[in-house]
Amino acid sequence: MRSALPLVALTLLGWLGPATGDAQASRSGSLGDGIVRGGSVDQFRLGGGEATAVTFRITSLRRGTAGTDVALSLFPTALAYRTLILAPTAGAAFSIDLGAARLLLKAGASGIVGLGGGALLVPGVYAGVGGLVKADRRLALRFDLLRHFYRIGGETQPAWSAGLGLAVLPRAAP
Repeated sequence: MRSALPLVALTLLGWLGPATGDAQASRSGSLGDGIVRGGSVDQFRLGGGEATAVTFRITSLRRGTAGTDVALSLFPTALAYRTLILAPTAGAAFSIDLGAARLLLKAGASGIVGLGGGALLVPGVYAGVGGLVKADRRLALRFDLLRHFYRIGGETQPAWSAGLGLAVLPRAAP
């Protein structure tokens, strides 16, 4: 339950944010173009282990073209050990308009950063899909499924992350 609180707070803050979007798309039921902010709960699988993260996401939607997609995952269970573990991603998301939904084809750079009892920096790349489904005038359900490839100890290690959450859609332009 505690991990859901940051997601709810982020959603409310995003709802109040200054984003603007496509007024005609808002009236037609489409998601429109603009900045989408939100969060999700993600499950990461690397090797034989699993970890749950709270992920904050910002995506620039542009129908039929690529926009930016940035996310930062925080692993709350590591905090109990006085360790901060983050998994940032930054890349492009090609947006396919499906009316009241969007399919995102995503790729870019990813990594793992750890602080506490030493420092950890693991570079990587990712590719995958995401999606937004309009739930209300300014709210959408969001999913992301990514395949990561991290460089650990001179070898490439594959990992999966799957997330489900909420996103605040752009405001319609006046």
